[in-house]
Amino acid sequence: MFAAFKTQPDRGRGARCRPAIRWTGGTRPIPKSPARSARLDFSEADRIDDLELNDILWISIKGTEPPAPTRAFQR
Repeated sequence: MFAAFKTQPDRGRGARCRPAIRWTGGTRPIPKSPARSARLDFSEADRIDDLELNDILWISIKGTEPPAPTRAFQR
C-alpha cells in the first residue's frame, strides 16, 4: 500500500479536471419531518407511534406522501 503514494503531489491532469455535471439547483424546502420526529418519545422502542414514524421516514427518504396502507393477505 505504501507504494501507491508519492512523496510529492502529482500536479498533472487531475488538478485541471472540471466536473462533468454542472449543478445549478437551488436549495430544497425544509421538511417538516424534524419537528414531527422531535415530538416522538424515543426513550423506549414501544413508546413510538409506528404509523407516525413510518410516515416520517417515507417522506424524508422518498420526498412524497406515503401510499395508503394495504393488507398483504387477500382472499
